[in-house]
Amino acid sequence: MFGYRWTNGHLVREVGLLAYAFYDAGSQAFRGVFEDVADVDPSSYVAFTEARHAWRSAALSALPKGGASNGGTRPKNVIFLQLESVDAAALDATLDGEPAMPFFKGLRDRTWSFDHVIDQTGVGRSSDAHVLVLASLVPTQNEPIFTRRDLSRTLSLPKLLASLGYHCFSMEGSEGEFWRWQKNHQRLGYHVSYSKSELDDSDRLGWGVSDRSLVLQATAKMREHVARAPAQPFFAHVVLLTNHHPFTFVRDALGRQTGGILQDYLLSVRYTDEVIALLMGELERAGLLEDTIVAIYSDHDSGISEELETSLGRTYRPGSEHERIPLMIWGLGPTRRVSRPTGLQDLAPTILTALGQPIPPRFVGIPAQLDTGDVLLQNGTRVTAIGEGGLPVLSPIEVDIRTHTLLAIERPEVLP
Repeated sequence: MFGYRWTNGHLVREVGLLAYAFYDAGSQAFRGVFEDVADVDPSSYVAFTEARHAWRSAALSALPKGGASNGGTRPKNVIFLQLESVDAAALDATLDGEPAMPFFKGLRDRTWSFDHVIDQTGVGRSSDAHVLVLASLVPTQNEPIFTRRDLSRTLSLPKLLASLGYHCFSMEGSEGEFWRWQKNHQRLGYHVSYSKSELDDSDRLGWGVSDRSLVLQATAKMREHVARAPAQPFFAHVVLLTNHHPFTFVRDALGRQTGGILQDYLLSVRYTDEVIALLMGELERAGLLEDTIVAIYSDHDSGISEELETSLGRTYRPGSEHERIPLMIWGLGPTRRVSRPTGLQDLAPTILTALGQPIPPRFVGIPAQLDTGDVLLQNGTRVTAIGEGGLPVLSPIEVDIRTHTLLAIERPEVLP
């Protein structure tokens, strides 16, 4: 049970909080003594990286050439809107007889949408999502990378876009020490990262600045940048937080009585949906929407997936390969529904491909422009297809994926 661990929520549910605390303390001590990649022979990991990259490159070479630009003058802007704790099933849920997330659900008909995005995060939760979308690496099982490893030498999307002339900034309404995200964003190449300390925090909701205020402040920064440097594209990573467990913040703000955690959650994701609509509306009003690729995704599942799936009359199957999160991307071209298995590992390669840029070999993701691909999981398996009834088809990864990730972070010079 401890070895085949999916998320901290799954393990706490199985063994209890106290047992989890003892396990976590012991595993930290074990890692400190026994886990090091300084003396690892990298040859098998080099071969794995080269073979995966060769297959990906060959498949991409068959696609039409070209990148996303606005009128051919410069590349498109890129925005990541990272949602907090939204299950894919939330798009099918209802609240008070209406869709819980009507705007986000409607975006399926106007974007590239993904039917089987598998939650690849573990104990690092939101910070694991950052590793996936920015470095296209599988987070290490049972270890939050953001608090344990130095990411200064890690190749990342912000570093690559900055080398192309992009202005890269991130924004989250919490304190910068939350998962040490602000320090790690600097290490991963953002020119500036705005936390609660650098923002107007007069409108607070939950753990920090309200998502509504955060989006308004983020779009104001985008407009300021375009006015100051119209020829320079930007990459903005906006991290929402209001829809955080215990999912009571919106309900309390509305003055409603609790109807249980599921209703609290649906009230909270309804607020998230309004914030997504606000962002898209602000971009359109500023004249930025047609010049921008906007990726909207959840960092990880809600932790109440069983309650949510059961309420929809579905069978809940616990396990990392079964958890689904939403992902939609605006600005990649004609509407497309992607049905193959995908993960947040694929987001950076998808953006680079859309911009006509090469994908670094050590990025493990497969761009969504390809019709085939797999999703690498922390437990050493990969999802190669979606079978009957939506069940994942699994096979083992040829190398220890944890060691591959640590080599890419701590000994990047040994990998292609």
